[in-house]
Amino acid sequence: MMLYPRLPYDFSLYFRDRQAAHIELAFNIKTAGNREEVAIKRKISSGNLEADLLSMRYISHYLFIQKTRFAPGVWQSVKIDLAARDDNY
Repeated sequence: MMLYPRLPYDFSLYFRDRQAAHIELAFNIKTAGNREEVAIKRKISSGNLEADLLSMRYISHYLFIQKTRFAPGVWQSVKIDLAARDDNY
């Protein structure tokens, strides 16, 4: 799956020393009666809270829509690499 979210304006300021930021999240689909909810936590931070929270927001929205495709009650990992857009593609 590929997401292309708008990165924060100051993203490049926080990551001048590298070309990409790596984030790892874990998610769990919890069921309680008829309700299903998505729990997300950070495993590895990028070093920029705004980029981390933005990534969690996009993944949370995706999982809310696709939650029936994932096994409930199991923590699963998501690895995210953020980089500046390459206009050559």
